[in-house]
Amino acid sequence: MECWRLFRVDKNQMPRVLFHGFPLNGKRTRTIPLDKWIQAEEKPVYNPGKYAVGTQFISGWHVLPTREILEAYTKRFAHPEELYICRVFVKNVYPKPKSKVLLARWQLVKTIDWNNALNIII
Repeated sequence: MECWRLFRVDKNQMPRVLFHGFPLNGKRTRTIPLDKWIQAEEKPVYNPGKYAVGTQFISGWHVLPTREILEAYTKRFAHPEELYICRVFVKNVYPKPKSKVLLARWQLVKTIDWNNALNIII
């Protein structure tokens, strides 16, 4: 399934997740490899983030179904000019409770899509 997500950029111009690191090859990282399916860390989390207070759900890659919805979503961030919008491919998608955001167990960022994202300023 094609979706869209927000990234930051690391020092090597690679996509970097916004908040939390994830396990990859035995280490925790925030940098997403290109052209490789990667699995989300699946664990119970809470919305709005306070343990045992909010709605519990299983974590996953945060994506949105269209670029237009994602562009509107960027207004929630203090510095949207630091963010990059990129098309991603996802598998095993499920809704995040009380949100327009979707969660995916698997994600793929293609090099061509990342190169296009680097050339667009929000």
